[in-house]
Amino acid sequence: MIEGLLLLAVSDEGLHRRERVALDETGAAVTDALAADAKARSITVELTTRPVTVVGDAVLLDHLVHNLVANALRHNHPGGTVRVDVGPDGLKVVNTGPVIAPEAVPLLFEPFRRARARLHAPGEGAGLGLSIVASIARAHGGEATARANPGGGLTARVTLPRCT
Repeated sequence: MIEGLLLLAVSDEGLHRRERVALDETGAAVTDALAADAKARSITVELTTRPVTVVGDAVLLDHLVHNLVANALRHNHPGGTVRVDVGPDGLKVVNTGPVIAPEAVPLLFEPFRRARARLHAPGEGAGLGLSIVASIARAHGGEATARANPGGGLTARVTLPRCT
């Protein structure tokens, strides 16, 4: 939890470092890094990438993608699916999983907010994932949004200014 709070504080300060970042390559690296977790949870991950470069902090952008994909795996069910799409329109992560009330979705971007009550189970997370994603997106001049999927799960979308 301390690491999450520090990351939230750092991203809220804005960017101190800017470089060209191939967001499609970041998406591929993150999904590859989480492949063992997906397999252990019996979740299929589908990745679609198209070249897109943004200007920003590569470490923070890696955290943004990692948080979205890790959340999509954590808040899913065995046999579920996570779709990751990275391209000129930004980043979209869609998962299957429990039904989320549409009115609860905006609250998920607030620190320590969850769709379900805390179980105090290992690997459960602290409820900071989407607030960190939103903070990193804002620091890069972008926006993070989400919507509940009919039948269960969440679609999270991040738009960021592209390099010209």
